[in-house]
Order: sequence, then structure tokens, then C-alpha cells
Amino acid sequence: MPALPIGEAEIEARFLDNARLTVSASRAQALRDAILDLDGRTGPALAQILAGTD
Repeated sequence: MPALPIGEAEIEARFLDNARLTVSASRAQALRDAILDLDGRTGPALAQILAGTD
């Protein structure tokens, strides 16, 4: 029987766990927030966040 799809909270937790392998917890959270708000950001604003210059 196939496994049930994972929920949004588990996806976020997995993302944060993986991101924290290479960046700080606060940076991982900032990246998560930017990804969840892609539609609300301009290209240059998103580029600044991804580059860590926000």
C-alpha cells in the first residue's frame, strides 16, 4: 500500500533540517520564508535574500 502524502509541516521541517546542514537556523528560516512568499517578492528582492544580502 502506498504511503500517505506528507503534510506541509513535515515538508517545512525536512527543508529546515536539510538547510541547517549548511546554513544557520535563522538563515534557513529566512530562506523558507522567502520560498513560501515567492509570489509576493520581486526578482531583485528574492535574489538579495538568496544571496544573503537582505
